[in-house]
Amino acid sequence: MAEPWESLFDRAAAYEVDRAAVEDALAEVRDE
Repeated sequence: MAEPWESLFDRAAAYEVDRAAVEDALAEVRDE
């Protein structure tokens, strides 16, 4: 089992990817 802080780093990396996708979607919505 991974250490809690290792899990946090994994989640932070995934969040960065999700954040980019969300920001792209928001930009499209605002342009409409």
